[in-house]
Amino acid sequence: EVLQCSNASSENEMEEEDAYIKMARGFAALGLIIGFPVLCWLGLSNCMVLSHDSFKKIAILLMFVSCCQAMVFVYVRSSWCQGVLFPGIPGSLDDCQLGDGSRILLAACSSWFAASLATAHLNRLSVVENELKLRSDYFSMLS
Repeated sequence: EVLQCSNASSENEMEEEDAYIKMARGFAALGLIIGFPVLCWLGLSNCMVLSHDSFKKIAILLMFVSCCQAMVFVYVRSSWCQGVLFPGIPGSLDDCQLGDGSRILLAACSSWFAASLATAHLNRLSVVENELKLRSDYFSMLS
């Protein structure tokens, strides 16, 4: 059985959202608001040459988006999860598993992180490519 957070402590009673739920929603929104334009900016690299600084900024922003997506897990500290998630489980939480949404969130965090590393690596490759072009131009001028 998969244990998941529920926002209802009983059938008829809804609990108020606490700060952890609000923070989780804020981090999710922040990650998406920053992530989509950054991916569009990165898509411009197919149409035009981006500078070394642009690639560096994109990689840093993608890493920030990865951190924002990871911070969504603060919802586990909320009163919804603390009061409803583990009723009747004394002491150990060995039987707990992540729900489908949490697995998708882990995949999203990993994807944003991998995109950040790949962008930083592409940045290094573009620098090496530019140096090789300069050297070949220099040697062709000497010949």
